[in-house]
Amino acid sequence: MKRIFVSVLIILLFVSLRMTFSCKADIVWSDNFDDGNYDGWTVRGGNFTVEDGMLKAGSESSNTINCESFIPYGTWSFDLLPTLTAKVIFVSIDSDLENDFQICTGAHDSTLNLARYVNGSRKYIYSFAVSISAWQHLDVTRNLDGRICVYDNGTLFVDMTDTTAISASHYYFEFWSQSGAIIDNIVVSDTVNIQPPAEPFYMQSWFIPSIVAITLVVIIAVILLIRRK
Repeated sequence: MKRIFVSVLIILLFVSLRMTFSCKADIVWSDNFDDGNYDGWTVRGGNFTVEDGMLKAGSESSNTINCESFIPYGTWSFDLLPTLTAKVIFVSIDSDLENDFQICTGAHDSTLNLARYVNGSRKYIYSFAVSISAWQHLDVTRNLDGRICVYDNGTLFVDMTDTTAISASHYYFEFWSQSGAIIDNIVVSDTVNIQPPAEPFYMQSWFIPSIVAITLVVIIAVILLIRRK
C-alpha cells in the first residue's frame, strides 16, 4: 500500500505541474500623460496634444506617434476613445509596417479589428463590434507560443494563435489617427498578466493521461491484493 500511496502522490505532483497559474506583472513602461506632455514619444507625422492628462491626435490626414516598447510578447493595456480612422500598433517592428500587430477601427463601421501587416499589406485577423463613440479599455496579450488574446472592457473577444516569428532590433508602440482619437493609461509589461478562462478540467491536456495513469495504478494495486490473498 505504501508503494501505491507514493505512486498517487507522484501523479498528483505531475498534474499540479501541468496546471497554469498567472504570472506576476513585470511592467516595462507606462504613460498616463498626467505630467502634461508626451516626452519619450516621437511624432512621425501630424500633431498631438496632451489635454486633461490624455494624448489626443490632431485633425490632419495622418497623425502618427510612437514610443520604443522593447517587447514583442507580454501585455499591452490602454484606454482608447476610437474614431473611424484610428489604430494602435502594439508591436511595430523597427518602426515600419513589414510585420506588425495592431488594433484598428474598421472602415465606416463600428468595429475594432485585430490585424497585422505582412510585407506591407494589412491582413484582418479578427473583428468585433464596439461603440466607437465610447471609451474602450483594451488589454492585449501575446505569449511565446503566439497566442493572442484581446479583452475589450474586460470581455474576451479574441483568442487565437499566430506563430509568425518576430525578431527585430527595436520594437515600438504606435498610435495613429486621422480624426482626433484619444489614448490614455498605457501600461506595457513583458508577462501575460491576464489569463483567458480555463477549459473545464476534463478537457485539459493533462486530464486523460492522469486518469489513465491512476487507473493503471489502481488495477495493479487490486491485482497485487488479490495475489496476496
